[in-house]
Amino acid sequence: MMVQTELQLFVPDKPKSKRQDPNFTKITADVSRDNAAKVRAISALCDISFSEAVNEALADWIEKKKADKKFEI
Repeated sequence: MMVQTELQLFVPDKPKSKRQDPNFTKITADVSRDNAAKVRAISALCDISFSEAVNEALADWIEKKKADKKFEI
């Protein structure tokens, strides 16, 4: 007696890179060498990407500006 089974494997889609993700955009900024080096070092120690560190800093800056009541976003 032979039993035939069908094996289905679930292979998740590869995660999109940030360049392919429509929720992200590429920006360029001139920053001091000192700040860039510190962000790289601290983000490495925190095990996050440079982009994540910059995004977090920008989000904090936006919240601070919104609290000034001069800016409504």
